[in-house]
Amino acid sequence: MLPALAGVAIWLYFLIGRGVTAGVETSWLLIIAALLGGWAMLMRLRFDAGQLLFTVGPWRRRVDLDALESVSWRMTGGGVSRGTILVRDRNGGQVPIYVGRYAGIEEWGPFLLHQAERSGATIDTRSRRLLEGAGAPRTLHRR
Repeated sequence: MLPALAGVAIWLYFLIGRGVTAGVETSWLLIIAALLGGWAMLMRLRFDAGQLLFTVGPWRRRVDLDALESVSWRMTGGGVSRGTILVRDRNGGQVPIYVGRYAGIEEWGPFLLHQAERSGATIDTRSRRLLEGAGAPRTLHRR
């Protein structure tokens, strides 16, 4: 969301500081910012009827919570990223969970961990810590 806000701010600088012509000439910045913001705002992570669903607008990825194969953490993204937990099932489904992106990890983290253990899935140490709440970012802990 930060890149989207930065893009809008830069575009506003051109529009207000340099005039309408400069605003129109740099409107591509606004389009890119809208795409980035839309992507971030449309991302959803849901638990529904024995499945974990990751949706971005009309696109969906899902895993069967009764057939989980692995839960693994890997570093993805840039310097501000906290990595991604990749959840895979035995049916070939996989769902990325961007660490720090979704609120309520103290509620759904232990549930996902329980489902993975029940399915006999392999769970790496980093994912286990995050899902238990010990490694969750402070902004996700209720105070």
